[in-house]
Amino acid sequence: ATSRCDARPAMTRGNQREVDRARAQKRGQKAGSSKDAKEKDGLTHQQRAERDAAALKAKQERKAAMKAAAAGGAGGGAGGAGESKGEDATATEAAIKLRADEAAAAAASSEDDVEHDERRARKQAQFDQFRKRKLAEAAKRREQALARREMARREHERAAIKSWHVAHGDAVDTGGAPAGDPATVAGGMGDARAAPPVSRARATGTSANRARIRNAIKFVLLPGYHRQDELAEALAALERDPSPNLIVLFRTSESRAYKALYSYDPASGQILLIHGSGPRSLTRSIPS
Repeated sequence: ATSRCDARPAMTRGNQREVDRARAQKRGQKAGSSKDAKEKDGLTHQQRAERDAAALKAKQERKAAMKAAAAGGAGGGAGGAGESKGEDATATEAAIKLRADEAAAAAASSEDDVEHDERRARKQAQFDQFRKRKLAEAAKRREQALARREMARREHERAAIKSWHVAHGDAVDTGGAPAGDPATVAGGMGDARAAPPVSRARATGTSANRARIRNAIKFVLLPGYHRQDELAEALAALERDPSPNLIVLFRTSESRAYKALYSYDPASGQILLIHGSGPRSLTRSIPS
């Protein structure tokens, strides 16, 4: 049995020399044929050069004649240039008119732009005046609101002072201050101003804590939706009592759960119930 390698044709090696020899022989034959052709024309080298020069000169003369013929044709067509001269003038006039129209349109556009800028400047000035006026009105309204708020605060404070003196059994004159109080300034004009009850607390060395206790009740002691009713009752009771010093009673010392709210008078040491489920008063002495 023959294999695939045996089926392939055998490669011939070592014939490169014969191939090169055959190519060299062909080249020699071509060179010999051209040499034989030169020898057959019977001309010398000088004669062949003169023949080639004459052929080149004849070729150049033919090209010059062709160029002259082309120039003559162009000269014959120059007669029609006069006819198109009028058309060129018309086209020039049309171009000049078009440029003039474009210049006029540009001038009109620039005028429109100037007018538009002026209108815009006027509108901006009007808007600035309007804005300035509105800001002034808003500032005036704020000042009036602050004045009304301050007046209401003073009225509330005056009423609270009066009710505090009434609650503590002091004789109150028309000005809202107790009779004979050093803080009352009459001056023979009937103008009486009462000193706030916090002055008594400061006289005993105790600072007012009403605002802190109110915030503690609202945000710490009675928070949440389920204690809204109790919070509303506590705040209402706190508004009814103008005492500047308050005491909070817890259920236990560990839980800190709100039980009751008391008013504290540093001068007399009285602790009275304002709101809650504690006793109506506390008898334990609290250091001032």
